[in-house]
Amino acid sequence: MRELVNRIPDVEAFLALAPEELAAKMLFLLRERNSGDHHRDSLEFELWGGTAALGPSYPRNRQIEVHLAFAEAWAWLEAQGLLVPAEGTNGTNGFRHLSRRARQFASEADFADYRIARLIPMEVLNPRIADPVWRAMMRGEYDVAVFLSMKAVEVAVREASGIGGDGLVGVKLICAT
Repeated sequence: MRELVNRIPDVEAFLALAPEELAAKMLFLLRERNSGDHHRDSLEFELWGGTAALGPSYPRNRQIEVHLAFAEAWAWLEAQGLLVPAEGTNGTNGFRHLSRRARQFASEADFADYRIARLIPMEVLNPRIADPVWRAMMRGEYDVAVFLSMKAVEVAVREASGIGGDGLVGVKLICAT
């Protein structure tokens, strides 16, 4: 990815990025290419100049470290379902393309919101609220996720206490129990 070398010319800065941070940079550079399928080995080859005409590259004495960082970021993109196998034999031979979700990110800020939302796995949420709350979080609708969660707490308190009646919601409901 010659664009990566141009955007992050300092190898120390490149290596200091966490896999998901480097993945964000790579994702948006791949989107800019609009070329469809991508092969990790070909893209990594570009980090070393590929051919002399491709421009700057990272120092060869850092190749093992750079390879590992690049491979981690690529693996992170695949694990998140942002890079998926291309159709047919291309996919079998290592070609990947951007998923529908990856193409939806309008900016790195959208990507950052997605990353943050992924920090709370669906499995840790109460089964009563897991599906709608997690979907709201994945869409970046945090206010909706909080509302749905608090509404579920209110319903659970009402059911557990046996208290019904109009006007007993929120704080009034909790204080009445």
